[in-house]
Amino acid sequence: MTLINYDFQKELISNGKREDGRGLTEYREFSAEVGLIDNANGSAKVKFGNTEVLAGVKFSVGTPYPDSPDEGMFMVNMELNPLSSPDYEQALQSQKLMKFQELLTELSENLKH
Repeated sequence: MTLINYDFQKELISNGKREDGRGLTEYREFSAEVGLIDNANGSAKVKFGNTEVLAGVKFSVGTPYPDSPDEGMFMVNMELNPLSSPDYEQALQSQKLMKFQELLTELSENLKH
């Protein structure tokens, strides 16, 4: 945090406000809906303030790999709308997806043990 930003934040807090004008104890508006995507096995839309996320989950049962007949697997696909942030350009999406997949793979490996 830069010194200018620190001073700005300090002033806001001393006045009992946040950058967006809310008081220190005021929450953002929140809502959640489920079952919005007909061709998904599960879906949800969550709104938190001005942030909106739509997620869908699909799954199927398949044949295990011969070298691991007692283990399942999962694959991840993630799409980030470039209109929601410049961080979500196509090239950056690939990088973020790879990191997300690595995290989920590590998580699933830890759950096995």
